[in-house]
Amino acid sequence: MSSFKAKFKKIISAPYQVAHELHKLLYKKGFLKPKKLKLPVISIGNISFGGTGKTPFTIYLAEKLSETCDKKICILTRAYKSRIPQSSLPIIINNSNIKQFRDSEYVQGVRETEHVFIGDEATLMLEIIQKNSKISMAIDSNRYAAGKKAIQEINPNLFILDDAQQHLKLEKDFKIILININESGYYREFSNILKDADCLIYSKVDNHWLLQEENKNKIAIVYNIKLSKEIDKNKSVTAFAGLADNDYFFKILENNLKNQYFYKNFNTIKFPDHHGYSIDEIEALISLNENLICTEKDLVKIPSEYQKSFIVAKLELKIINEDILINKIKKILEA
Repeated sequence: MSSFKAKFKKIISAPYQVAHELHKLLYKKGFLKPKKLKLPVISIGNISFGGTGKTPFTIYLAEKLSETCDKKICILTRAYKSRIPQSSLPIIINNSNIKQFRDSEYVQGVRETEHVFIGDEATLMLEIIQKNSKISMAIDSNRYAAGKKAIQEINPNLFILDDAQQHLKLEKDFKIILININESGYYREFSNILKDADCLIYSKVDNHWLLQEENKNKIAIVYNIKLSKEIDKNKSVTAFAGLADNDYFFKILENNLKNQYFYKNFNTIKFPDHHGYSIDEIEALISLNENLICTEKDLVKIPSEYQKSFIVAKLELKIINEDILINKIKKILEA
């Protein structure tokens, strides 16, 4: 990265970093006080502006802890970009009421059915809630209120606090910070905060990173892609995504295709993170008459009658030094 770009990114990041430091100072001086839930809280966050893979890691951790620790897990999330009436909050989702949320649809930021739309990332979490009765989700920007209601209604054993590094209103028992090794300099906090984490996890690593001696005992995430159906080898491929790190998705998708398929061309279309697709955009994509590949996060914002036109690239993650991570968490739970 050039020195000009580095300086520019520091300038852009500075207001956010300074504002957050001032916010933290209010807590340190006692002007504001975090609230404490009666159960352990594991927080997952980052210091960059998205793109570290928090949602798939949150899903992984909820599944892993429910199995290895035999715990009932409740994910606390604000459900960013959701469309939920304030009067309905907090919302608790578990095995018993999941259908109404799975049936909801979203087009260009407006809910299409009588059901609320809980946001793209929260919608992705519904799959594990449906499969695993030990996992639930509590939605509200006020994570303390969501946690209290969850304790009253479903009695979990612990909470996973999603996207929570800059969330200071709730006390945390174990702080995980994800670091995208490809991050290019936009940060919401100063990097010295990393020393306060209970666990650092390096995301989007490759074989070159893994082979370096200084990384052998670090906890890391390696991603792979699995396609929902075969591609038509006689057609070009167009991948589209609305992620914080579209480039990384396109890179690993193209590598995956090169290893498995022969295809004519590989094209990409970038949308902003959490983009809500309009009908016009969806129909324009379909009119290309190509292999159209998107992420699960994009698919949940496409109406069901159009979804068969798209191939879904599901991100599968593998945790390097997983035993170190789980043992760290077990010590907190057993304390």
